[in-house]
Amino acid sequence: MADAKMGHKKVKVQGDSPAHRVQIALTADARRLVPLNGGLSVYYFNPITNCTEHFKSNSVDFVEALRPACDLGLGPRIRQELEGFHAQWPKNRWERVLSTLIEEGLVAA
Repeated sequence: MADAKMGHKKVKVQGDSPAHRVQIALTADARRLVPLNGGLSVYYFNPITNCTEHFKSNSVDFVEALRPACDLGLGPRIRQELEGFHAQWPKNRWERVLSTLIEEGLVAA
């Protein structure tokens, strides 16, 4: 109530906004990525569109599909998943995918 008297408004996240969906994705137990074909392809559950999309893991389309969610804070989660894939399947090119995302500025180095 003190905030209202001082003219401050609390920031509200709309229930079905992209930012809200990304916040849910950050706290959900489910992975956003599903590895396929020895690292050549990946399914990506996009929290902004609520759709699962299939990409070649080295494609520009994959990077661009991740960009909006990473801009909203999903980058660390994506990095964690890719590091997990690399740890589990070190010969499956996941370090290359992570390197690309770092170069593109989607995840921190």
